[in-house]
Amino acid sequence: EVYVSGDGGRNYTLAYKKTGNQLKTITAAQTTSFTATPAQADRWRLETVNLSPYMVAGQKMYIKFRNTNAFGNNILIDDINVSATVKPQIELSVESLSNVLDFTCGNSITPSVTVKNLGLGTITNFRITYFVDNAAPVSTTNNSTLTSGQSLTVALPAIALTPGTHVLTVVANLPNGAADPNALNDTIRKSFVVFPTVNAPLVQNFEASSNLPNGWAAINPDASRTWTVTTQASRPRDASDKASIYMHNFGYAGSNKIDDLFTPKINVTDADSVWAKFDIAAATFNYPGATALNEDTLEVLLTKDCGATFQSVYKKFGTDLQTLRSPNVPVDVEFIPTFNSAWRTDSIYLTPYVGSNGTFQLVFRNKHNSLGNNIYLDNINVFGETLPTVLKQNGYLISPVATTSNFSIWHYNQPTNLRGINVYNSVGQLIWSKQYGGNADRMIWIDLAGKPAGVYFVNLR
Repeated sequence: EVYVSGDGGRNYTLAYKKTGNQLKTITAAQTTSFTATPAQADRWRLETVNLSPYMVAGQKMYIKFRNTNAFGNNILIDDINVSATVKPQIELSVESLSNVLDFTCGNSITPSVTVKNLGLGTITNFRITYFVDNAAPVSTTNNSTLTSGQSLTVALPAIALTPGTHVLTVVANLPNGAADPNALNDTIRKSFVVFPTVNAPLVQNFEASSNLPNGWAAINPDASRTWTVTTQASRPRDASDKASIYMHNFGYAGSNKIDDLFTPKINVTDADSVWAKFDIAAATFNYPGATALNEDTLEVLLTKDCGATFQSVYKKFGTDLQTLRSPNVPVDVEFIPTFNSAWRTDSIYLTPYVGSNGTFQLVFRNKHNSLGNNIYLDNINVFGETLPTVLKQNGYLISPVATTSNFSIWHYNQPTNLRGINVYNSVGQLIWSKQYGGNADRMIWIDLAGKPAGVYFVNLR
């Protein structure tokens, strides 16, 4: 905390306060004494505090730094510099950019930019320049009047977009036609994703780039850790597979941290059923079966309106989420699933939410709760199935009709009324039989390996 007194030390006002993630200058958790030498520039951060509101004419200013210990680590400060500046006669700054979300499903945006006169004089005109990515800049002159300290929000024209990841840049300069004395605050940038529409199947193994795949978006409300492509572990489908995507929950400070991973828009047409399958590897820092502690949670949400509303289609935590197959195995070191048995394939039946036709997105939501561990995803596959016509007409399908060993009985709906299956040879001898009590699977495999060649009859009861 930094406190400031503008009346010679009689009264102090809080001017700066940071804790936890806002205070720390490195990402990794520290279990030993924290140090930051002059050569370790990446461990330092420059902070600026505006002291102008605390000035009292004719009085001395006092500043005090307060450290409050809470089972933490070292705090180092250096190069304290208190300086006074004189406002220029004319200076324009960009304060904020609005109407640009982290993602959109539309084909255009209409952003607004807020500018402020930081100088002593009056600004009667200025220039605004904007562009997306490396497109040609578009410049306009605004003839509004801004007195000292006054702000103005300017709506920009609609900007046409293509699907993918983009960066919008807006520059406000040339106040009263002259060069701005401080060009550092003239520019603002915002990255965002325009979701493309892809026809199912959507298959993603995260091998193409170290960045998020084009058309995917990670929403990171706390501007800290989020979904990241990694090569430290994967569930390889061939020898070249080395990457996956993960949430670095191990050592992630704080609770109720939510990070969302959005897929592109997925279009399915004339599907009899719609599925999502993905490989997952996860471990818990605490006992997976613990009920007194909030565990990290993976939830999959489905949205048909670009994130305005959601339906939950999958939610696991604790014992159900972890892939080490034991409710009594906490992992108190960072979990990296470098062995195949640490992975599991999960499936989600999406037909009740999507139907046979439609466009939707899936959102993989990580909810972090204090002491947690990493969650990895790989080989995400969202697809529609078209069933054989005979299966839909008859309600079942026996396939193949000519076999040397196995064949299957495939039911269109869950066969809750099936009581048994008998297989007879050509002279009426029973050679295979199984009974059910409403618990039969839709796909039933029958093994006739070792039986003599001939014609067999299947009886369903």
